[in-house]
Amino acid sequence: MNSVDWSIEAGTLAVIVLAGLVALSLLAWVTMEATMALRNRRVRPLPEGPIPSTPSAQFNVLIRGRNLVKSYKTPSGEIVQALRGVDIEVNRGELVAIVGESGIGKSTLGNLLAFLDVPDSGTLTFQGWTVPSEEGPALLHLRRTSSAPVFQSLNLVSHLTAEENVALPLVLAGVPWGQATREGRRMLESMRMEPLARRKPHRMSGGQQQRVAILRAALAPSPLIVADEPTGNLDPSTAAEVMAMFQSLARKQHKALVVITHSPQVAVHCDRTLRMTVDGLKQATSADPEWRFMTYVMEKNR
Repeated sequence: MNSVDWSIEAGTLAVIVLAGLVALSLLAWVTMEATMALRNRRVRPLPEGPIPSTPSAQFNVLIRGRNLVKSYKTPSGEIVQALRGVDIEVNRGELVAIVGESGIGKSTLGNLLAFLDVPDSGTLTFQGWTVPSEEGPALLHLRRTSSAPVFQSLNLVSHLTAEENVALPLVLAGVPWGQATREGRRMLESMRMEPLARRKPHRMSGGQQQRVAILRAALAPSPLIVADEPTGNLDPSTAAEVMAMFQSLARKQHKALVVITHSPQVAVHCDRTLRMTVDGLKQATSADPEWRFMTYVMEKNR
């Protein structure tokens, strides 16, 4: 066998050895990943990609909280227990009002449901997936794509017009600016609010700003809206009009809506009213003042 044959065989052998090393490395990596998956098999992690928004036969419950606990430290160093083992379930397309005294933890619960904060303990699941308990890319992705908050303070961007503010969630989701603003204008037109399209917040009334904030949440590509006192700064007549619009949009788009409120006039627009106490959440009953007022409003509007 000449030197050329030897060099060919040596080269072939080297390729075979290298391939074997790569295969062993791949096998070791697969084994490690499988071991980690088995260790964590009881926790269903949040996927990195977009959360599916279509209804699942297995999960009619959109978001579920179990034994949620949250505390805060005041500037003086005092620990305040905001939530003490709260349980909650919200179904797809359901409108739920949460009422209760000031300082009882309603807004804290709303922040957890909107993924703006994480609980100290307890579990939160969304569409069957375990919500991350720490800040990170997965929670940020969930916050951007799966929940649309509406605040009492509105949080409209002052240098953007109404149509641009409405379009903002689409822009954050990656929709080109021109297409997003066209969708924002269409949303305004659908509610006969096109005269506001080019106005900035300082040229709108409080009621108009709140309507724009609601349209922004409705246009967001998310199946859940969490509204914290959305009519708190409005007079009763305007508040009723805003909530009627809110209810209509949520129904049309099959979005779940959680409304945190002090107002029975707001709660009357929802499917369920939950009363929050130091012992957690419970269904409102005829013994609650909110329930009696809601019954009066419904009888009056028949």
